[in-house]
Amino acid sequence: MSSAEAHGPQKKRRRAEYDSPWKEAITHLLFEFLAFFFPKVHDEVDTAQPYQVLDKELRRLSPRAQVRGRLVDVLCRVALRSGEERWLLIHIEVQAEPDPRFLERVFSYSYRIYDRYGRMPETLVVLADAHPHWRPDRFVARAVLSRHELHFPVVKLLDFRERRAELERSRNPFAVITLAHLVALSTRGRPELRYGEKLAMLRRLYEIGLGRRVVRLLFLVVDWILALPAELDERLAEEIHAEEEKRKVRYISSIERVGIRKGREEGLQAGRLLALREAIVRCLEARFGPQARERTSQLERIQDAGTLERLVGEAATVASLEAFEELLRGS
Repeated sequence: MSSAEAHGPQKKRRRAEYDSPWKEAITHLLFEFLAFFFPKVHDEVDTAQPYQVLDKELRRLSPRAQVRGRLVDVLCRVALRSGEERWLLIHIEVQAEPDPRFLERVFSYSYRIYDRYGRMPETLVVLADAHPHWRPDRFVARAVLSRHELHFPVVKLLDFRERRAELERSRNPFAVITLAHLVALSTRGRPELRYGEKLAMLRRLYEIGLGRRVVRLLFLVVDWILALPAELDERLAEEIHAEEEKRKVRYISSIERVGIRKGREEGLQAGRLLALREAIVRCLEARFGPQARERTSQLERIQDAGTLERLVGEAATVASLEAFEELLRGS
């Protein structure tokens, strides 16, 4: 049984879901994810049994538990071949620079799950950054005689750079996604090169024998990861349309392509707003302490980038948190 069948009927997708291509892919193709990145875990899982994505449980632990800019967290419940049940806590870290708070964050979610639900999750980490030597795989906190430790397996996408031919041959959807990430890294600032690579990848989707649903999902994920300037995007849409006419298949309609492009533009705008809000909070935290984050929750309702840019400046000069809260009420 495929993971899609085990997962059950798909709910109607909302455009916002494509802000997180990794999450979209994992929640619909969990078993393929495990087989590609963590085969030892996959070997223990009973793939004939359905799995459950535990979004509500993760949200209870933190309102920021889903996607926070560069981090994707997914919590799933699977059945093991032994008949036991296991919770999988999956972290995807996608960022330009190593994050000194990453280990603390991984440990925090793991501990909170154990504390609230009495279950130690299997913590699985994929690093999609561009720094080959950043490989955090354990959290250690020490007192005098006591200490907490959490060790977890880590997959680094950069390690696949010398395995391109293998990625291109593989029928696992996450080989395609991994290749898309590597191409995104190697084509930064070179849109024509990215266009050629992206077109070749999308054409291969029709050739590797995946089902229509998986091809559609991968098309959306690859399209998002390998974003192109508008004029190249239009040219690519024409090429894909011609490819589908030649093959007499229709996976992505012209209306859907317009929707994907619009959704990507909206996603970029949402990312900008998120970055501005985080810049404000970090500035206030540096000046007034950690309580600033709790006292600036009203930032979430501001959807205008100009207003947030103004508040970035105010955060650097305002006399107190109370004064900043007054500014928020007037925004």
